[in-house]
Amino acid sequence: MLDELRVRDDAGNRPRPYPDDTGGAPLRCCLRSSTAGERIALISYAPLRRWAAQTDADPGHLTGGRMLELPGDAQTAFAHALAEAFADPRTAQVHVRAVEYGCYHFRVDRP
Repeated sequence: MLDELRVRDDAGNRPRPYPDDTGGAPLRCCLRSSTAGERIALISYAPLRRWAAQTDADPGHLTGGRMLELPGDAQTAFAHALAEAFADPRTAQVHVRAVEYGCYHFRVDRP
């Protein structure tokens, strides 16, 4: 997948790397911040579309959503939120996104 995204992103665009003058940009590919002068690129990544193509599924629509603020026991809170989401039989997977920009972080498939 990463090799594909280096050629064309999920919107069909060629990546245009540029030097990050100040550093500190969130790099979702490697879960760290960029460093000053590092070459980075903003790309389109559509995981739901990729999943649908791989499984020949119709991605349909969102069945719900919620914002989860992580308390001291984040693991229990996250497990509870996933159990709540998968209680709906229409839910095939849960996408975890950043609140600030809606950036996709990862997905959890139905167990």
